[in-house]
Amino acid sequence: MSTPIKHSVLVIGCGRIAGGSEFIIDRELKLTHAWAYTNHDLFQIDACIEPDHSRRKLFMERWGVKNGFSNLEEYKKEGLSCDVASICSPSNTHADILNDLVTSPLSAIFCEKPFTTDINKSKILIDKYKKAKIPIAVAYLRRWNQSIHTIKHELDNLNWGKVRGVTGYYTKGVLNNGSHLLDLINFLLGKLEIVTVTNKRIDYDICDPTIDAVLCDKNSVPIHLIGMDSNDYTLFELHLHCEKGVVSIEQSGQIIRRRTITEDIHHTGYKQLQSGVWDNQKYINPYMSALDNLNAVIQGTDVLKSDSESAYYVQSICSELIDRAKAL
Repeated sequence: MSTPIKHSVLVIGCGRIAGGSEFIIDRELKLTHAWAYTNHDLFQIDACIEPDHSRRKLFMERWGVKNGFSNLEEYKKEGLSCDVASICSPSNTHADILNDLVTSPLSAIFCEKPFTTDINKSKILIDKYKKAKIPIAVAYLRRWNQSIHTIKHELDNLNWGKVRGVTGYYTKGVLNNGSHLLDLINFLLGKLEIVTVTNKRIDYDICDPTIDAVLCDKNSVPIHLIGMDSNDYTLFELHLHCEKGVVSIEQSGQIIRRRTITEDIHHTGYKQLQSGVWDNQKYINPYMSALDNLNAVIQGTDVLKSDSESAYYVQSICSELIDRAKAL
């Protein structure tokens, strides 16, 4: 049996999410781009770009990468040509990097979220990459989680009846982390509309406040977005209150809880929610599922589950929330 040809990968940015931080612990390594590429049968890292020499050296030694550069210009001068570019650099560098890569002979790009930090640049880049016919996957990883797809199937088929209301909690910036929550809600319920912005706090970046807001979906279901302080603890939860019970996505999606309705044992004629059934998700590296999908897209047998257009949509929501919060 012949060995499959692997897609060559260029990793841009060798920090924590890429797998190059000096202080990252072993179990965190499995949540990095480099771990996924190294352990996937159809991808291999051929080169990396990182301006910090020590960080680049550590990344290359840890993952066995032969070619390292301080910037894209050096990489291009070397004449290398990788199939996939994995953008793991700081968010405010994404737009310039994507603009520099658009003329490269790439099969695909895998970009960390957010797509860019500038909504106008995002739109321009989407149009450029459409013309170049280079697909861009954006790392809103829950779109590759089969358990999340199961919840969507249950909601679409009215297993829980009508959705009555939604509450989501997050920390550390509406674009940085809140966009994960909004993208998840968009995936499950469809298009969103902002009703009002009620509060903001700075627990991450003055340009990316953590915002409280009320939104609604196409059926006017109220959606309460509540930002907490990341200096206290990290929080990412979504609670879908439905006609026949409550579905909760807790601990950043590691636990899913389903609560059904039962008769109230203390008050005749009333109903109450059961404590629920906790579904502890078996650990599957989300990047591995994303790479399976990315490979299928490169082969022309599938479409991206999380792409630049869905990322642009959620960025537009975040951008409007940030604009409205300026008045607070």
